[in-house]
Amino acid sequence: MRTKRCPRCGIVKLAEEFYLSRNTKNGLASYCKECSNEYCTSRERVIIPTKVVDPYEADNNTKDYKRKKYHTDPQFRVAHMFRVRLGLLIRGRGHHPSLLDDCSVSEHKEIIDHLVSTIPKGYTLADYGKGGLCVDHINPCCNYNLTNSVSRKHCFNIHNIRLVHERVNWAKGIN
Repeated sequence: MRTKRCPRCGIVKLAEEFYLSRNTKNGLASYCKECSNEYCTSRERVIIPTKVVDPYEADNNTKDYKRKKYHTDPQFRVAHMFRVRLGLLIRGRGHHPSLLDDCSVSEHKEIIDHLVSTIPKGYTLADYGKGGLCVDHINPCCNYNLTNSVSRKHCFNIHNIRLVHERVNWAKGIN
């Protein structure tokens, strides 16, 4: 007959009085069934948040969150304006002159040609947008001070941006 001492109550008990566990050498849980049950029923359930909550996002309203952040965070505002202008260029709806300066190119066509060369197999430029392709910064925007023009040029340089599927970009984390 196998026995084991429960470290919680200090009593030596038969192996049958312990739950099975694959995580221990002897195949038995650390505490006896009685102590385990007592512990599980007596403790309060503590919910641990799985992600850090941004103070702007406390109301869970994405539109309000983005509006507040746009007006208070210059980094967010600069990155947002770049994404908007680049999106308009990709969709053929606008050619903003600041894009040329930000991407360090002389023509808008250079930006489009570069992005087309980065499109994953099976996709086209028409797949840009909701549920398809999105702009990915190879070296993330958070690594740069976007309020500094030199740093901004490095971040938005065409050699630091590419088109990837949204799921791939989300899997990387914050862009």
